[in-house]
Amino acid sequence: MATQFEVEVLTREKSEFRDSVTEVIAPGSEGYLGVWGGHAPLITALTVGRVYLTLADGSRAVLAVSGGFMEVLPEKTVILAESAETPEEVDRARAEAALRRAQERLEEGAFPDVDSDRARKALARALNRLRLLEESRAGSPASRAVVDSPGKAV
Repeated sequence: MATQFEVEVLTREKSEFRDSVTEVIAPGSEGYLGVWGGHAPLITALTVGRVYLTLADGSRAVLAVSGGFMEVLPEKTVILAESAETPEEVDRARAEAALRRAQERLEEGAFPDVDSDRARKALARALNRLRLLEESRAGSPASRAVVDSPGKAV
């Protein structure tokens, strides 16, 4: 049986998730990384991506995050995210509108004064939310895809 540990995902506004898990896969600044019970302590920056959680009962949960930090201790992991959303919290129409706006702003010459770095980040966040919805709709165990082929599944 896998070792259980507690995970808490926090944003400025709320505690998004708190439960016992056996696995966390998170979008670290150098790529996705996996955390299991008894993991060596570490602190890492997070980037835009999805956090995959395997709960103690074997079920899975996934959250879209848009950066932040993760602290890993042997018996607890804390994710401090700029934002974190479950599939149920994502408004598809709003995410699609954000995607269109970011794409328009990045088109050459469309907005000469646009901050292209900010537009790229907005594009990444919108795509992340839409991918979260697609994964949840498909019912795919996406964490398996991330582990099997990191860098290709996201």
